[in-house]
Amino acid sequence: GNKLEGTIPPSYCNLATAEDAFPLASLVLINNKGLCGLVPECFNASITTPSVIAGTCLRHPLNPSGGACDKTGPECTQPEGCLFTPAITAHLDFIQFTISGFVDSQSGI
Repeated sequence: GNKLEGTIPPSYCNLATAEDAFPLASLVLINNKGLCGLVPECFNASITTPSVIAGTCLRHPLNPSGGACDKTGPECTQPEGCLFTPAITAHLDFIQFTISGFVDSQSGI
């Protein structure tokens, strides 16, 4: 890899359609563990096999495990909080809880 990290900026779509886009034509995504988030739609036609984005955390139908490498944590979207515990606990050494309502805008999840 070439040590790319973060998301692919949507502004790269404009460069990909410009006449001087040759440097982007040689952009190598493979084995860039720091790449994450959703792939801009303008690049979807270029990603035809899983090998094109192998070794990345990019979110794409050909890379279903992608998206976990971003630097921002998930945020709770529920006004009452995102950690729910039952009102009554039957065991003091075991508490069942549920976590839900989180979003992570950088990775698209």
